[in-house]
Amino acid sequence: MSNASVFIGRTQPPTFDGHGTAIAATQAHAERTGGTHYVFPTHTTGTESDPLDHETKVKALRTLFPSANIISDPEIRTPIQMMQYLERQGHTHVTILGGGEEDQEKWKFLDKYKKDEFPGIKKVVTASAGERDPSAKGAKGMSGTKLRNLVKSGKRDEFVAAYPEEHKETANMLYDRLTSAFAALKNKKKKKLKESVAIFLKIGRASCRERVCQYV
Repeated sequence: MSNASVFIGRTQPPTFDGHGTAIAATQAHAERTGGTHYVFPTHTTGTESDPLDHETKVKALRTLFPSANIISDPEIRTPIQMMQYLERQGHTHVTILGGGEEDQEKWKFLDKYKKDEFPGIKKVVTASAGERDPSAKGAKGMSGTKLRNLVKSGKRDEFVAAYPEEHKETANMLYDRLTSAFAALKNKKKKKLKESVAIFLKIGRASCRERVCQYV
């Protein structure tokens, strides 16, 4: 039997306390079971809730958590592909660690696919990686959502304060990347709006009577 302990995270952006706790729990679980731990940052990007690109997240995670086994592979973009990767590593039992019950529950569906998609995996279970207290003050209560909102509000100092002193450079890098990502998303929305208005005017002027079109 070969055990794999897995943490899957959006990490938008990585938080030192929140994600650090989950990663540490995953490492500890692997040590207890004599297995190997894996951290899979997701690839989704280009939205308000997922502004950072995969490469930036991986760079930050590897700096913040140098002992963690961060997996970055363009061929692993779905949960099924992740399980097939773990199967190729020779694992037969996989434990996916999540935050609360809801986070753990969403991965239980994978056990149903093992026979057809990754038959080398005999068992898939979920376990708790510990829950963050959202009411906690300072860095301990910080979430990706709160950090993104600090960037949107231009509060660099508060954002950087959520990371240890030795990781201020990484914190500033994340702040700058998030600022650029939000600016790009804003410009994209403006462009789409202009295109939509242009199409509306073109169609409207072509299809309505002249005395009406002059007011469009």
